[in-house]
Amino acid sequence: MKLIHTQCFELLHVFSEIIKTSDHNQIKDALRNAIFEATGRGFVEFLISLKEINPDILTWCTDGDTRMNIFLHSIKFRQADIYNLLYGLRSKEIMVDRVDKDGNNALHMVAFMPPFSALSNKAGPALKMQSELQWFKEIENTMPPHYAESKNSDGMTPRELFSKNHGDLMIEGEKWMKETASFCIVSSALVVTIMFAAAITIPGGNDQNTGFPMFQNKKLFKVFMISDIFSVFSSTVSVLEFLGVITSRYAEEDFLKALPTKMTTGVACLLFSVATMMLSFCAVIFTMFKEDLEITILICVLAIFPVYSLAMQVFPLLVEIFVSTYYGPSIFREKGKL
Repeated sequence: MKLIHTQCFELLHVFSEIIKTSDHNQIKDALRNAIFEATGRGFVEFLISLKEINPDILTWCTDGDTRMNIFLHSIKFRQADIYNLLYGLRSKEIMVDRVDKDGNNALHMVAFMPPFSALSNKAGPALKMQSELQWFKEIENTMPPHYAESKNSDGMTPRELFSKNHGDLMIEGEKWMKETASFCIVSSALVVTIMFAAAITIPGGNDQNTGFPMFQNKKLFKVFMISDIFSVFSSTVSVLEFLGVITSRYAEEDFLKALPTKMTTGVACLLFSVATMMLSFCAVIFTMFKEDLEITILICVLAIFPVYSLAMQVFPLLVEIFVSTYYGPSIFREKGKL
């Protein structure tokens, strides 16, 4: 594959040299299908080569049937790198002002559902909806204000078109978020119950004369108490965050940051609470059975597996939600620079 990739770049270089000495009008007509195919598939290297030869080829290239230029085409297929490249051209105003045969401008175009492949790398419907909102916000913030109020041939504004086309995805995203939160809230509530009970029934009991714990001066007992407190606190926060997800109003804007932030906080607190719960358990084992060191170490090693198992299930989800929420908009880098 690396060899094929290298050969393709060499072929592209030869191809670029031929274009430089050819008539640009003929080349533009001959390349139209290739340019739109490269835009839809995200072959940004091909377009960069054309840009270096003559940016006008990209500016004036238009599909004869749909009257769509490659700027609208890049938005339709959610190709961020190509969008950044085209927006950085000096002649971007010509491309931005284009509408297709149905009167759809750039903001209308992002209101349509993209092809399946454009969202296939997202974990669930909620993150797909978030990605679509990030695209809509990006186009809305970079386009002239009157674009938001313009209507297409069906008499619909971009926001109305977005709500209509993304209604099913929003319902699926709501169902996915509630099911995930319901699964996690059971685990969080169980940890709260266990660790609250553990804090009341102190290992070793209390001194009958003073009422203080028998092991209060031992370092491992302090580790137990601190871990227990952190576990109860974090699991309680986790329950509250998941409740917030379940009881949310689920408006479109909530999928952008509010819901993902609650889900990220809840999952992170759940993972932390389980880890501190097992740390508290190990501290008790070492305190009560320090004489049988081999058995104690074996038990503590086994205690790692529940934490590892949970981490393997929720950590990838945690990372993806965090990256999608806080680094998702970064795909729209400084325009014109790749």
